[in-house]
Amino acid sequence: MLLLSAAAWAAPSVIVAGGVGLPNLIHGHAEVFLSEAWSAELGAGVGLLPWTVTAGARWSPARTWWERGGGHSLRLSPGATLFVFPQEPSEGLAVINADLAWMWQGERGWGVTASARLGAGLAYGSVNEQLKLEPGLELVPLQIGVIR
Repeated sequence: MLLLSAAAWAAPSVIVAGGVGLPNLIHGHAEVFLSEAWSAELGAGVGLLPWTVTAGARWSPARTWWERGGGHSLRLSPGATLFVFPQEPSEGLAVINADLAWMWQGERGWGVTASARLGAGLAYGSVNEQLKLEPGLELVPLQIGVIR
């Protein structure tokens, strides 16, 4: 496995993926690269909790991408995600997480990705008009998507 050099590495411009896991049993998101190392993510899902809207940021500099040749690479990207419940905006979940993704990108720039995500943080809400904090978990064993 080779660490990608800055000259050889070029981040995709967007990743659109869907996944299964927790707290959303089913979710989808779009990740847009703002620079080679930073990306922003917007998504939505439904599952154990009421439907959610998610927003997050990911960091993946060139040193966290490993090349296997033939357009294949591995990416490790730490990030943070905020889950908001539109029907109850005073409740949510904030997590620090990490993705491990396999990616294949063809010569024309299109490709596919499969990844897993693990995160931990705080669930927040109001009980009897008092702020309540609890531990929160994000576990997504499978995300599949397309890249460009």
